[in-house]
Amino acid sequence: MIEIVDAATLAHDGLIVIDEDSAVWRTFAPSPGDVVSWLWWWLAPGKRASLLLRGKDGRRTRVRAKRIARTYVRIGGSP
Repeated sequence: MIEIVDAATLAHDGLIVIDEDSAVWRTFAPSPGDVVSWLWWWLAPGKRASLLLRGKDGRRTRVRAKRIARTYVRIGGSP
């Protein structure tokens, strides 16, 4: 479960989330009239999910997400 998201990102379309299994998810929140994005959501391969994000102020927001990679690779030095 994702716990903290910067409050500035709560526009939440295009936010990248990495879960505990190292899968990479892209959040999805287009306007209702954005037909191309909705078609991508339904027709693109990959799993779909609903995420509950909590901002630093404690406010929760439910967003749709699509898994775009099963795992991620970190390039460069470890933090």
